[in-house]
Amino acid sequence: MILYGSPASPFVRKVSIVIEQLGLQQRVKIERPIAHPTQVDNSYYQQNPLGKVPALKLESGMLLHDSLVICDYLGALCGADIIIGEAEKRAAQLTRHNIANGATEAALSLRYETVVRPEQLRWPDWIDGQWHKVAQAINWFEKNPPAKVHLKSIDDIALACLLGYLDFRFAKFAWREQVPELALWFEKVSLTTVMINSQPSD
Repeated sequence: MILYGSPASPFVRKVSIVIEQLGLQQRVKIERPIAHPTQVDNSYYQQNPLGKVPALKLESGMLLHDSLVICDYLGALCGADIIIGEAEKRAAQLTRHNIANGATEAALSLRYETVVRPEQLRWPDWIDGQWHKVAQAINWFEKNPPAKVHLKSIDDIALACLLGYLDFRFAKFAWREQVPELALWFEKVSLTTVMINSQPSD
């Protein structure tokens, strides 16, 4: 299988953690297409019409898009329900995942708005709105914290990738001051092998 991704992407990091947790490293080759909002990699767009990462090419040639779809497939491939559970547990995990993932999308949008978009075209009210989403999400997780630090469920993995991305791209945000319990959880998970092995980079 081929994983198309960038080491800077929190969504690619999520998939990388799942691959390692499931012991699939030897079955997945990583390739790095150009995935940038203002640069077009035509060869990649021919395979992936949205040009986003991550995407996973299966041995059959099928291309899966979206980090959640990929993680769900890999878990099912290994017969593992630890990544995403069943029935009510699954619904709860996916709801928590959606909150973390939505905040990560807001953070990624902030990155594009404040770095890629020319300064004179930036919209302060829109930027404030994205920051509000991020802050609301981490405050929600402070009140509804993860139960464990082993990072084997999709919601906890997505949350760890969100917080890691904030540290990577927005160190001045100082989110830990707002959510001390969540900060303590992240301090512990940051020491796990999967988080160390998936550190983002440009």
